[in-house]
Amino acid sequence: MSAAQTHSPAWPGRRLLDALGVTELDTFDPRAGWRRRADDDVLAIPVGAPVDAPDSVVSIELGDHANVALCVGIAGKTTALQSLALSVCTLYPPTRVQLAIADTQNGITSANATTGPPPHVVAHCAGYRRAADPPADWDTWCAQVEAALNERTGQSQPELLVVVDAVDELLGSHPQVAGTLQRIADEGRDKRRRSRLAPGWVGPLRQPATS
Repeated sequence: MSAAQTHSPAWPGRRLLDALGVTELDTFDPRAGWRRRADDDVLAIPVGAPVDAPDSVVSIELGDHANVALCVGIAGKTTALQSLALSVCTLYPPTRVQLAIADTQNGITSANATTGPPPHVVAHCAGYRRAADPPADWDTWCAQVEAALNERTGQSQPELLVVVDAVDELLGSHPQVAGTLQRIADEGRDKRRRSRLAPGWVGPLRQPATS
C-alpha cells in the first residue's frame, strides 16, 4: 500500500490510525502515548472503521466488570482480533496491559524476524504451522498463562488480556487447553478479572485491588 493511500481520508484504515494517534507508520513511536495512558482505569480500544460510516470508528471499552464480548462471524474474525491486539499494544504500555494469545490460525500476531513480538506478549502460540515448523506447543502456552494468573494473586501486576482465535477449533484439536480457559472464566468475578467467550475469544483479566 502506498503512502498516498495510507494518508487518504477515504481509506477506512486511515480513520483507525487517526484514532490510534498514528501519523506515519514508518516513524511512529508509541512511547509518548504509553506514558499518557499508563494509569488509565479503562482500556478504550479502537478496533475498526466501518466502510459505510465515513465519520466513525468502532471502539470497545474494557473496565472492571465490563460485560464485553467481541462476537464476529466466520469472515473477518481473525482480522478483528488482530486489530484489537495491535491497538492495545499501540495505545497502552506493557506495564499497564499484557497479552496472552492463542493464535489458532496464525493471523493475530507473530514474531517479527527483526524485532520479535511486542513486549506486551507474555504467551503466544500459533496453531497453523508450515511443514518445517516445530509442532505447536499448547502445553507451554497453558503453563505460561497459568503462571501469569498466579502472579496476579495479591500483588499489583499489569492487566492481562487473553485472546483466543477460533476457540471451538482450538478445543477440538487440543482439549488440554480447556482447563486453562475454564480457570480464567471461573476466577473472573472473584478476583476482579474479566473473561468473555465468543467465536473469537477475548478474556481481559484484572488483578485484585491491593491496599
